Amino acid sequence: MRELVFQRLWQHLAFQRRALRTTCGKHVEIESPGQLNTFDGPDFRSGIVVINGKRLRGDIELHIQCADWYAHHHQTDQNYNSVILHVCLFEHKAGPVRCQNQTEVPTVVLKPYLHKRWQQKLLEIEQHSNLACSGSLHEISRDVKEHQLRNAAKLYFDIKRESMFTWFEVHRTPSDAFLRMVWISLCDALGIPANRNPMQLLAKKTWDYKMTSPPDENQCFSLLQDVVTMELADNLGAFGWKNKSGRPVNNKENRLRQAASALHFLKKEGMGWFISRNLQTCADQFKQMHFCKGERGAIIIQTVLIPAMYILGELVYKPALQEEAEKMWIDGNLPAPSKVRAAFMKADESMRLFSEHPGLLPQHRYYCSTGKCNECYIFKNILRG
Repeated sequence: MRELVFQRLWQHLAFQRRALRTTCGKHVEIESPGQLNTFDGPDFRSGIVVINGKRLRGDIELHIQCADWYAHHHQTDQNYNSVILHVCLFEHKAGPVRCQNQTEVPTVVLKPYLHKRWQQKLLEIEQHSNLACSGSLHEISRDVKEHQLRNAAKLYFDIKRESMFTWFEVHRTPSDAFLRMVWISLCDALGIPANRNPMQLLAKKTWDYKMTSPPDENQCFSLLQDVVTMELADNLGAFGWKNKSGRPVNNKENRLRQAASALHFLKKEGMGWFISRNLQTCADQFKQMHFCKGERGAIIIQTVLIPAMYILGELVYKPALQEEAEKMWIDGNLPAPSKVRAAFMKADESMRLFSEHPGLLPQHRYYCSTGKCNECYIFKNILRG
């Protein structure tokens, strides 16, 4: 929770800005703190700062301790090569940090520039680590909680569809564009949580490869392996695989085999497979496919198949399919990360009932973590008493 408040302080420039300096003594002006990033990568996108008179535009990363930059392995992650300023709260061993491309990024220690009341507030938050409504959440009825979580789930569905549609290239035939979009989305889901970028890159580079029609799974797997090998040779780090969880199912070969199964399916069945079935039948048959086995299968159905079928409904003008997809999304199960579940259950044990609600993660991400309490139906009910 302390990290979230730290982000809000930066976002709203709630500190003494005129005297701001890097750990190396360079004067810093903040023209724009950037846009808060709620996805993977740096905390703030497209910030604008002036360091010793030089105007820079890029991303900004925040940490409680300077050493967290290296603890989180940002020095080996190309997604952080765009960072122009590193901001940490405390000064312990603070100094410039290095990116994967060996660029040195200056660091600002923010605590000395915070007003004393905010320094005390951060200390209190560290001691209690609660949601803003934690003291009153247990007094709110289940209906009110359900209402807000449905709102959050709808918001998340809109965001997912819009994000997925960015992979739909309109210069292609509708069938090819739709299948390519689904292919990239499947690879993205297989890469959760730590390998989404390399899996997306792999999907984009392999869709247009010419293969026998239809290719078998072994041919698809060989293609994926060959492309990974070539990319590692030509662009070191682009396919750097992170075995974050240490589970065998998450190792690179297993994920590539699942991806090969998905590629084989899409190339063989085509767009007609999706058009000729209703959504429930698609979901039931997805569960039998190799790339959709186990716990990851539920995530793929919820975050790939359902949004894709909604988009398909738009493409072929089937409003009923769009309605079915939205309803299945809101009524479906999408387990939130353990940290998110723990935060809500610490505030109110009865939130355990919503641990797999598709609105729990977006509630935390888009309302609680961004300070949008004024837009939250739960918080409004708390204020009404």
